[in-house]
Amino acid sequence: KIVTAAAGLQSGAVTPDLPEFPRSSGYAAPLTNVLLRNFGGATCGGTLFEILRVSCNTAFAQMGAEYVGVEQMVTRALAFGFNDTPPIDLPNPARSTFPTDYGKKLQSLPSYFAQKNGEPPPTTTPGERSLLYVYEDQPKLAQVSIGQNDVRATPLQMAMVAAAVANNGVIMKPHVMRDIRTRDGELISKYQPERWKTAVSPSVAATLREAMIGVVGPGGTATRMAIEGFTVGGKTGTAELGTTSPSSHAWVIGFAGPVGQAPTVAVAVLVEALPGADEQTGGRVAAPIAQAVLEAALRAR
Repeated sequence: KIVTAAAGLQSGAVTPDLPEFPRSSGYAAPLTNVLLRNFGGATCGGTLFEILRVSCNTAFAQMGAEYVGVEQMVTRALAFGFNDTPPIDLPNPARSTFPTDYGKKLQSLPSYFAQKNGEPPPTTTPGERSLLYVYEDQPKLAQVSIGQNDVRATPLQMAMVAAAVANNGVIMKPHVMRDIRTRDGELISKYQPERWKTAVSPSVAATLREAMIGVVGPGGTATRMAIEGFTVGGKTGTAELGTTSPSSHAWVIGFAGPVGQAPTVAVAVLVEALPGADEQTGGRVAAPIAQAVLEAALRAR
């Protein structure tokens, strides 16, 4: 959902105030009547900060399928490093994948809704949504926009997503070590910071930081990440495995830093599903781990 929000903000289709997504418990994407549901059957909606704070499936699915569109979603995912091999100093690092094939381009989004509602085709250009198109597999785009369907992400990839938001949109080349020394502590070599990709603009990164800080605040899904004396931003997630138990992994990503200063640490936590355990959520089981990791790193600096 961070990538979807980034795509919406970077393309100009979404702002912190507009659109205000309808409050609902289910959403049917173009070309399907099957409803995509919110976690636990909850009803949610509203503006960007609100839907991110409560991790609203229906709103983000609609954002991707009706406001952002295929081209911008794919472009932004690639900018974050999906479908590319991360340049980390480890053998055979795994790539994270983001679907790029949604079938044939069928018609413009306004024409689709006009036809669906029995209205004549639009003759004017009603804003940015007129530039979007409905593809054969538009329902897949709705699922992808909330991290489902064929989206596959490693913890490293998601840590880099959090780091990009914290670092004004820039993703640095990841390293396992800062430097290499002899057993006596003498410096042999030191890794120099290098840019890898620019995921979003600094202004979009700033908006995403503010939104993620709200997720850790009152009423958010990541309140268990809060650390006294530090500013913390986060985003929880649940990766569905299927219909049988255990059915989901729990995720959380985030960043933290001293109050009033730029973030200095980013983190991603994945808690794998445990046989026989109740359904896990990122806010309940992954967020406390992320808090402990962030606090240890911050106190050590």
